[in-house]
Amino acid sequence: QDPTQTEHAGACCAALAHIETVERGHIVALSEGLKAIDGVKVYGPNGNQRRVATMTFNIDGVPADQIGAMLDADYAICARAGLHCAPLVHEDEGTVAQNGSVRLSPGYFTDEEDIAHVIESVEELAGMYVE
Repeated sequence: QDPTQTEHAGACCAALAHIETVERGHIVALSEGLKAIDGVKVYGPNGNQRRVATMTFNIDGVPADQIGAMLDADYAICARAGLHCAPLVHEDEGTVAQNGSVRLSPGYFTDEEDIAHVIESVEELAGMYVE
């Protein structure tokens, strides 16, 4: 086997492992920060379990599409709200009445300031609705 191919494959694996570690750190920080907010429910794996860098949440009693629109318009945060092509999952989670959930997907280029901004913004929104 060509040694340059082996070297290239090793570099690619190392790069992918690094990207996964960074994204996992983002999703853990975001998830833990949102779970600490009264009235916010976070869905998905707990802690540092293996997962993709996508997470969903709701604020008690507030339609997901309303939260998604407010995050976009008032806080410049890109989020997707709805059933996310998985209506049966939302039936199981009991989120259909809230029009699904709000999904966030931090990526490799997301930084700690971005994560803090999302957490602060959701906390502010939750404070407007949760008693």
